[in-house]
Amino acid sequence: MFFLRALCLIGALAYQVVSGNVIGVDLGGEFMKVSVVQPGAPLEIVTNFASKRKTETIVTFYKGERFYASDALSYVNRVPASAFAKTKTTLGRDTDHPLVKRMTDEYLLQTDPQFNTTRSGIYYDMASQGPSGGPETYTPEEITAMILGYARDITKAFGGSTVRDAVLTVPSYWTQLERRAYLDAAELAGLKVLALVEENTAAALNFGMDRVHENATTVLFYNMGATATQVTVATYSSYRKGNKKSDKPVGQFEVVGKGLDARLGSHSLDLVLADYLAREFNQQLSKDGSKDVRAVPRAMSKLRAQANKVKEVLSANQEIPVFIPALHEDRDFSTHVSRSQLENLAERFFARAARPVEDALRAAGLAREDIHAVELIGGGVRTPKLQESLRAFFGEEMELGVHLNGDEAMAVGAAFRAANLSTAFKVRTVGMTDISPFAVDLELTDLSTAGDAADAWSKSSLLYDRNAKLDLKKKISFTHAADIRVALSYPAPGQGVDAVNPQLPEGTRAPIANYEVTGIQAFADELAEKGLGAPKVVLHFVQDASGLTVLSRAEATLEEEILVVPEEKEEEKKEVEEKKEEGEEEEKGEEAEAAAAAEGEKKEEKKKAEPTRQTKVHRRALTVTENNAAFALRPMSATELKDSRDKLAELQRLDEYRAAKAAAKNNLESYVLQLRAKFNDNDDLALVCTEEKREELVAEAYRLEDWLYDEGYDEEAAVYDEKRAALKQEMDKVLYRAKELKARPKAVEATRAILAQSRELLAKWAEERPWVTEEERAEAAEKLDKVEAWLEEKVAEQAKLQAHEDPAFAAAQVDAKLKGASAFVSKLAKKPKPAPPKVEKSEEKSDNSTASEESEVQAEDLDAAAEDASAGEAAAGGEEEEEQENSNKEEL
Repeated sequence: MFFLRALCLIGALAYQVVSGNVIGVDLGGEFMKVSVVQPGAPLEIVTNFASKRKTETIVTFYKGERFYASDALSYVNRVPASAFAKTKTTLGRDTDHPLVKRMTDEYLLQTDPQFNTTRSGIYYDMASQGPSGGPETYTPEEITAMILGYARDITKAFGGSTVRDAVLTVPSYWTQLERRAYLDAAELAGLKVLALVEENTAAALNFGMDRVHENATTVLFYNMGATATQVTVATYSSYRKGNKKSDKPVGQFEVVGKGLDARLGSHSLDLVLADYLAREFNQQLSKDGSKDVRAVPRAMSKLRAQANKVKEVLSANQEIPVFIPALHEDRDFSTHVSRSQLENLAERFFARAARPVEDALRAAGLAREDIHAVELIGGGVRTPKLQESLRAFFGEEMELGVHLNGDEAMAVGAAFRAANLSTAFKVRTVGMTDISPFAVDLELTDLSTAGDAADAWSKSSLLYDRNAKLDLKKKISFTHAADIRVALSYPAPGQGVDAVNPQLPEGTRAPIANYEVTGIQAFADELAEKGLGAPKVVLHFVQDASGLTVLSRAEATLEEEILVVPEEKEEEKKEVEEKKEEGEEEEKGEEAEAAAAAEGEKKEEKKKAEPTRQTKVHRRALTVTENNAAFALRPMSATELKDSRDKLAELQRLDEYRAAKAAAKNNLESYVLQLRAKFNDNDDLALVCTEEKREELVAEAYRLEDWLYDEGYDEEAAVYDEKRAALKQEMDKVLYRAKELKARPKAVEATRAILAQSRELLAKWAEERPWVTEEERAEAAEKLDKVEAWLEEKVAEQAKLQAHEDPAFAAAQVDAKLKGASAFVSKLAKKPKPAPPKVEKSEEKSDNSTASEESEVQAEDLDAAAEDASAGEAAAGGEEEEEQENSNKEEL
């Protein structure tokens, strides 16, 4: 049975523990997908504010405002230097990283990244579109935090409640530094990350959620995204859970191999096409080739966007016309592109398609014939030529499955994982074992001795081999008497079959983390006088579920052998003393002395037990401190996290301020338009409003509309709210009169009908319900009369008023006045009829009473006879039972 690292959701959610939502976020190079699990609801893909299931991962600042997704995309061509896209690819990397350099050179990053030696990381320098109106800088962690915060916001709008717990997907080729940078971004976004899960592992979990494989089945997942390709080989099986009568199969899977190409993504096809279109346009722009549109960032941005559309269309069509108006220097561009042209242009791209598959099979120790199924996921696998290349590798008999939603499988799997890890849900189980494709080295040195000193103490070893299982703990033990430095790093990739880290991505920095372990020296000094030697130091490591290698704790121990003399047991001592006392009382003379002497000898024998050697363990918990200050690249410090958190909080405050102002302005504008529409469409308003008042209100509406587009264009939210409230107050009076114009006559008519009906009932009750007293009927009639008198008085007052004047009474007042009288009549109607009085027996009995007495006597006689009969039957029954019992005894 596989080593089960975690129990994850595979079916319907069951046994909700506490209320709460969890999300799975799949943040890709171009798009983000979010899946949410809510109590009492099925797992769903979150739709954004534009009702789309995938969201563009871009943030743009324009005139001090921050825009996301499609809104941000619409401003890219206007302010390319203030747009931030694909920033996830710069997390935990520097400007010299091959992928970052490539993306910069090919204009894939709208804003060129720079390196901050003080911060030890990349930052973006934005010109003048930020909230301050001047130059501003943002780190990749801050931009990514903005996008993750947007994911949280759209989930809240979708599900109606705030989310905090999340599982985030990461590429399998991400190193520890990149993963920690992503965790820093999530912390800045206010998310509690339950775990990181690799993209293909999340898809494999989604694949296994409704499948239970009785026999071992090996599935290969081929995932081509926008920037990279990842391949994962997973073996599915099952085990039985429960008792013999009701055991059920539980699915599980184990990742056995991974392959990757961090530079093989579908965006490479966009670049190939964009370069081809640029060369075509250059020929139209200048025959001598003196002008090159590839040196114009804005024009290349348009060409890359068009190339992406062409690629998608050619996945289903053989040819597509291309037209871009005013591409450069007011010149339009038009041409045609065919699928065969694209395949010829990207020949080297398709030739590399199967290499990650070979790497994954080699890591798993399998051949292509050992693969039972292939699943294609990711947005880049739709290209027909790519599928043709994979089919050529596996053979025509192998089906390239698309049973999963290639765009959403990773987000769904991450949400399942989040539901399992959150305390909000109790879920069904599936076993999952993941691995890390990278090996990790360990080096130990003295903390106080220079590393290059000739006599420096040091030890090194391979801590975790490649393809080691995640969530795997290890202990390293050694003898040492000084504080130490623990350094974790990636071994060099190497070449050939015996290479330690053959899949380590190009440009990866070797250092992972540095730890200082202190307290060893002090512990050794404290016990030096005992001559016990150097302490034994034990370091506890874990490669956790998120793929992070961590020194979790450390301890030191010293063993000391000591002689232990057994103490006399209290019971034995008490027994001897009691016997001695008894002897003193009962025996006298020489016999008593002899007895006492014998007891004394026994006592001495018990006291002469031999001392034993035992081992005493002195134990000390050591202090472990992570110190990566010397790294050229490092995670954010606590101070840097606080500064970034404050910066993002201020941006959020400005966003909310602008949103409130925009909402107030929009509400005022909408109300102005509604007011004019009501006077045009509602004829009743003309009856309850004078011409002068109508003209006054309409004129005020026009004036406010002009004001909104003039001096009131940029006012505070309170100003807009105040003007809307003033206009609404006057308009509400008109609308109130119009409403009462219809409601009041209906209320009067209904009340008169109820009064008449109530009086008819009171008149009938004198004969039909005599138990309703005359006083009660009189009181009810009085209440009805008062209501009628008030009503007629108000009707008379209203008749003297014009329709545009405030009404004398409202329909609601009529209902309120009638309520008391109506309730009193209803109470009388429910009054129950009294029970008839009891009739007392007369001393002189009539013939009927005599007959009745005779009947009673007969009845008593019958009762007595029945009782005698019952007693006889009971006696007979007892005799029968006794006979039966005797018979049973005889049979026994």
